[in-house]
Amino acid sequence: MKNKNMRKLILNLTFIFIVLFSFGQHDTTGLKTVKKYQGDKLKLIKYYDINGNCTFSKEDRLDGDGVSIFTSDYDSLKREIRTIYAHSTTGYSIIEKEYEPFIIKTYSYIIDCGRDSIIRDIIISNDSSATVNIPVSKMNPYEIVEKINNKEELENLYEIKKLFHAKHYLESIAYLDKKQNIIKEISFECYGDTSSIYIYKYNNKNKEIYFHNDLKDVGSAYDIYSEYDNKGNNIKWFHVVNNSGMQDTSETYYYKYSNTNKIIEELRYIENEFDYKIIYEYDKKDNRINETFYDTKLNQIKTITSYKYDIKGNVIEEIKFDLTHIAAIHP
Repeated sequence: MKNKNMRKLILNLTFIFIVLFSFGQHDTTGLKTVKKYQGDKLKLIKYYDINGNCTFSKEDRLDGDGVSIFTSDYDSLKREIRTIYAHSTTGYSIIEKEYEPFIIKTYSYIIDCGRDSIIRDIIISNDSSATVNIPVSKMNPYEIVEKINNKEELENLYEIKKLFHAKHYLESIAYLDKKQNIIKEISFECYGDTSSIYIYKYNNKNKEIYFHNDLKDVGSAYDIYSEYDNKGNNIKWFHVVNNSGMQDTSETYYYKYSNTNKIIEELRYIENEFDYKIIYEYDKKDNRINETFYDTKLNQIKTITSYKYDIKGNVIEEIKFDLTHIAAIHP
């Protein structure tokens, strides 16, 4: 079916689900704030410094059930040196990085470190000694995290200050090549054991072509391979797992691009069975205006997402049509 007829048909349908997002941003002496709304509700806000680094981000149930926040600090080379995380269901964490010519060391703060324990130290009063261990599944600091609206408020949170006084351990070491690509990364448990080893390989155009993940803590491993066209576009991505000594391709993606290197089609196969297809359409300015998702299990188009832009190329409207309860429409 031609695109023109498809759009006309969709406009005549009574859609099931609509998501309307409006974006707003302003620049002040190099600083930038980006906001994203769902109706009148602010769902995302990001603050950037004069170098374009994101220093604060807050998402309110944008892609999940919780509120997530992070703040970051950077060195003179614009490299991230500290990030503080807060999530309304999983709690808090602090990550710090140290840079050497061909090594990056990542450190993490943790209050409780036990081999068999999945409990976290929860504060129940302003007395740092008055604590109680509660299962992670019962921890829900939503009311605390939901009220945080800037970097200073998160950094001054009592839970974060307490975490800064906790154990500081080496979480991972990354080794770099001469082009500053990560070629190997080793992750550690808080008690020192190796939890995983990652291996990366690149082609002569500096594109990642191979990734190996050796999960020491669970005793499994997998590989990811990527292929590119002569323009550097990723045209194939596949995931290989080791099942009882046999190498099985569990997931494969294929991509097609326009003459301007915009992705126009994505196909996914699960264990060599066709799973879904996404068609992308663009306007004359190469702004993405439509995404059509065809679900092979339903044997029909599942969703169509449309975008509108302002004169600066910023998305001002996103509308998602759910067609799963409408008669089957085939691409």
